Amino acid sequence: TVGGRRLPLRSLAFSGGAAAHLLAGILIEPARAPAAETEHCAWPALAAWIEANHPAPPGGVLFTYLFTGSEMVWRTRWNVVGAPYANARSLADTAAFFGARDDSAAEAVAERRGARLVALCPSSFEARDYGPGTLHRRLTEEPLPAWLNRIDLPRDLGRDFLLFAR
Repeated sequence: TVGGRRLPLRSLAFSGGAAAHLLAGILIEPARAPAAETEHCAWPALAAWIEANHPAPPGGVLFTYLFTGSEMVWRTRWNVVGAPYANARSLADTAAFFGARDDSAAEAVAERRGARLVALCPSSFEARDYGPGTLHRRLTEEPLPAWLNRIDLPRDLGRDFLLFAR
């Protein structure tokens, strides 16, 4: 109380703190991810191109990232090995394929799974899971494993994606 009057000091303190917090949020620019960490993967466009130019044979299997698998299944007639809802063996095979340090080990997984296409986007957040020496990294460099052939994509897709056939 001040001079016999009750002042709502707690309310004033809370309101002042909230106003200061709001003002700081307005004045301080939010942090943004560096451009190099931005994903540039228009998966629906790649799926449409694959569907038009490389239709799936009966039971055709496509290897791609786990979180892209369901998108490719939905937009194409291709089956995929792994997807976020898949069983443990499918998840393990996807990781073993892209993470293989030996081309013959990756080829064995592709053969066992019947994979005919491999699609990847090097700027994908999932690409960060595969470091130097892995099949994924080797697919972004030359020379390619002898059992894979690069498929030429239109320029707008080729900037962001790599597609291979077995």
